[in-house]
Amino acid sequence: MFDETARFELHEGVREALGESRGDTLMSMLPPVGWADVATKQDTDALRVATKQDIDALGVATKQDIDALGVATKQDTDALRVATKQDIDALRVATKQDIDALRVATKQDIDALRLDVEALRVATKKDLEVLRLSFEKSMADLESRLHQEMNRQTWSIIGALIAIAAVLTANNVL
Repeated sequence: MFDETARFELHEGVREALGESRGDTLMSMLPPVGWADVATKQDTDALRVATKQDIDALGVATKQDIDALGVATKQDTDALRVATKQDIDALRVATKQDIDALRVATKQDIDALRLDVEALRVATKKDLEVLRLSFEKSMADLESRLHQEMNRQTWSIIGALIAIAAVLTANNVL
């Protein structure tokens, strides 16, 4: 067997025979271990075949994983599509119900407002009628007082004229 001592002695012998530089160069080209540890072409071919088989097996497994993932993703997408459609349909129904309820409430509010406006119209009409009657009574009272006052002033003027005529007649002015 070839050991480190034998290798060292060989190195020294080559250096003496070829010279120091050439001996070192030649020894650096020898493998550091025995030839049994050096890989042969058959070893690398076998390793290449084994590596190719490993890569092919990994390729098949990866393709199967990707295919399975594609199926699972499609199933998830389909389930999500169905759930989203159900949610949208439920929202559509709820929105329609909300709109219908708002429509009914708005109609009720408008009907109540109409009743309030009608009540205000009737009350205003009554108030105007009371005001008209009060105005007519006030006008009648004013006319009556005005007539009485005109009669009183007319009689006062007539009385004053008679008194003036009597004074003038007494003084023989007339």
